[in-house]
Amino acid sequence: MNTFKFLSKNEIVWRTSLGDYIPLEEIHIEHIKNIMRCLAGLGSMEIPENYQGRCRAEWYDIFLTELKRRRG
Repeated sequence: MNTFKFLSKNEIVWRTSLGDYIPLEEIHIEHIKNIMRCLAGLGSMEIPENYQGRCRAEWYDIFLTELKRRRG
């Protein structure tokens, strides 16, 4: 299992296509799903392989873990 810094001072922040920074816990579920589609190469935006210091696979795992956390 991957360990992410969900509970540390280094919170995970996503940078949108408009340049806004959003903490992971504030991103709406539908936005997370859209990001995940883009990370998988199926969405309307192309996300670089290395984005904000993480690869697409790591970002995908982070968002998948966040969705599971929210679903309880």
